[in-house]
Order: sequence, then structure tokens, then C-alpha cells
Amino acid sequence: MPQPAPAAAAVPATWAGRRSNAMLYLFGALGGLLFGYDTGVIAGALLFIKSEFHLSPALEGWVVSVLLLGAMLGAATSGQVSNRIGHRRLLILAGWLFAGGALVAAFAPSAGVLVLARFALGLAVGTASVQVPLYLSEMAPTRIRGRVSALNQVMIALGIFVAYLISFLLAGTGAWRLMLGIGVIPAILLVIGMTLQPETPRWLMVHGRADEASAVLARSRPPAEVERELADIRAASQREHVGLAQLLRARWLRRSLLVAAGLAIFQQIVGINTIVYYAPTILHAMGFSAQTAILATFLLAILPLVVTIFCAQICDLVGRRPLMLGGALGMAVAMIMLAVVFSTGALGTPLGKGVSIVSIAVYKISFSLGWGALVWVMLPEVLPLKARGAAMGAATLLNWLSNFVVSLTFPILLALGAGGVFGLFAVCSLLAFVFIYSQLTETAGKSLEQIELEANYLS
Repeated sequence: MPQPAPAAAAVPATWAGRRSNAMLYLFGALGGLLFGYDTGVIAGALLFIKSEFHLSPALEGWVVSVLLLGAMLGAATSGQVSNRIGHRRLLILAGWLFAGGALVAAFAPSAGVLVLARFALGLAVGTASVQVPLYLSEMAPTRIRGRVSALNQVMIALGIFVAYLISFLLAGTGAWRLMLGIGVIPAILLVIGMTLQPETPRWLMVHGRADEASAVLARSRPPAEVERELADIRAASQREHVGLAQLLRARWLRRSLLVAAGLAIFQQIVGINTIVYYAPTILHAMGFSAQTAILATFLLAILPLVVTIFCAQICDLVGRRPLMLGGALGMAVAMIMLAVVFSTGALGTPLGKGVSIVSIAVYKISFSLGWGALVWVMLPEVLPLKARGAAMGAATLLNWLSNFVVSLTFPILLALGAGGVFGLFAVCSLLAFVFIYSQLTETAGKSLEQIELEANYLS
């Protein structure tokens, strides 16, 4: 039987106790801000990097996309590493890598050095993309898990927003090095913040540290709930641990891996990062000046931030499925509108420009309402405890691989015919709708262990 939680570890009822939990979730999600900043800041900086380093279209694609290669490697390995050292320590290491990569990028003397720095930042981004959702999901009480887990995407959206804001403020001077170097500030905050936070109770329990797990749970749960959750975690941890090499051979994992892989791949092939990375370039092609294009991109970045915060507040009440389905339909409509504008040659007209900007806005709202915030909420939910680290790493690897392919090929495809490219993204959005409708069951309001049992992961 699980040991009762110490009396002193009861749920904090004071303002100081609530603040302590809020800071835990905030620092846990800070890796998401760095994720957003380092992926978003290149959009504004690229306009000035191209002229200083005289980038060819191919090298331009590598400056943007090499981060994604690093992210793939970071995502693929972080699950295995976190199984050994814990989510908390790995996030601290990622913070140091974020800081070092930002400094090297800021002082890069050549495009080659910048590419290497972006690869290092990618390692940190990939690690954060796996570990932040895992950390938040495993720390949060069931009743607010969606809200807490969605904080990751809120911070990603905030990071992109801050990146666009700084890019706009510095666009007049063309100070792209400062744009990239500012990322060192939140990186140091991540290191300091996570040093002060505990490890997740599920990692502690799997490693035989039940008393510490109980104390961590008691920070945000009443004593009776602590005992129930400890018992559920203990039951879920009985299965033999699954590593990366065993994933595909574990027959009991195939259903969850299919759902996780679908979520990860569709989030990227609907085209979101073509908007994140290339929005200023698209707007510049419409005839806007570089500074005006960055300003418009910055203003459009407000939308996903607001919508993601709204989604975080309602996803535990409304559920994951309705938001994902509605978001997929909204993205399809927006991409169809963009495809029509680009295919008919109306891009240079006032009406065409207006429709294009509205389409980008609708797309960002739709993505943020479902696929932006909730994929990172649901990935830890649909994966069982003893395979969560490795399987999350594999799913996130697929996410970054899809991101890399789309981002690397988009400039080439855009030159061949933008209308067809946006039409393809519309088709992918409709396929994403079909996937959610046919494959995803609702996970809101259920504990991680309850989801696992209902999916028959345990024999």
C-alpha cells in the first residue's frame, strides 16, 4: 500500500503555496518560449542575413532548416536520456545549450558558423519540445492538466510573438545579430528556474523514490488524491520499461504509436511553419517593404497568442476533439483562400492583398485553437508511462522531420507555383480532420493512468 503523504505536504492553501505551483508550471514551460523564439526570430533576421552573407536560395533554406535537423536529433535522443537523468536535469542542460547557441549565432562571422549555431539551437529546441510537454503533463493534476500542458504552446506562441516584436523594433537598423543574441536571456532564466523545481512524480516513482513522488504530488493534490494517484502510477509502472529500440516490436504500443505519429506529422504538413518562417517573405512578395512585412507579421503573431491562451482555458471543459476538428476545417478554408489568390494572379491587387492577410489570420487562429496547443497536450496523454519517454521522442522526431521537409522544400515549391502549394496544405488539413474524427478518443477529464487502462495498454 502507498504510504500516506506527510501532513506538512498537504496541498498549499496559502497564496505563497499557490504561487509556488504557478512558478513550477511557468519555469517548466519556459523551454517552450525558447522553442518559439529561436524558431520565430529567423523570420525577421533572414531578410538581413541574406544580404550580409549573400545567401543563395539553397543556403537560405539551410539557415532556416538546419535548426530542424538539430531538433530531430534532440527529440530522438532526449527520451532515452530523460529516462536516466530525469526531465528536470535534461531541461537544465537544454537551457545551457540554448544560451551557447544564441551567443555563437549572434557573433557568427560566416554563414557556415551560423548554420552550426542554428544546429546547436535545434538540439535544444528538440529536447525542449519533448521534455516540456512531458514535464507539465506529469506534474499537473488531472482537473487542470489540459490547461497546464497547453501552457507549453502559450509560451511557444509568446516566444514567436516576442521574436517578431524584437525583429520589428530592430528592423530599422538591420541588427540581426542582436535579434538572435537576445535569446540568451530566457535561456539563463530556464537554467535558474529549473534548478529550483522538483522532478516529476512519475519519474521518481519509476526510479523507486516513492516518498519523494508523494511529496511532489502533495504540493497540488489533497491527501486522498495523492494516495490514489500513487497507487495508479505504481500499477502503470509494473510493465517492463520500453526503450527506443523496442518501440516497434511492442505490439501493445502500436495503437498509441499510430495516434501519436498521426498527431505529430499532421501538425506540420498542414503548413504552419511555412507561415511562421516565411510570413515576412510572403508579405514582401506582395509588395510590402521589409519593415512593413515584419510589422504585419508581428501584428498577426498577436492572434495565436490570444487564441492559444483562450484554448488553454477551455480545453478541459470543451474537450480536445471538438477543438481539433474545428481547427482543421478552419485551416483548410484559409489555405483554399490563399490558393485561389495566388493561382488567379490577384496577389498584386488591393483585394488580393486583403484576402491574403485575412487568410493568414484565419489560418493562425484555426491552428492555435486546436492543433497548435493541443497536440503537445495529447501526445503525453496517449502514450503509456513505461514507453512515454522513448515514444514521445519518436513522435517528436517525426514532427521535426515533417517540419524539416516542409520548410526546406517550401521556397522551391513557392517558386514553382504558390497556389498549388497552398492547395496541397488545404488537402492535408482536410486529411487531418478525417484522422481526428476516426482515430482520436477524448482524453479530457481523465488521469494519465485512466487513459492508459482504458486503451488496454496494461495486460
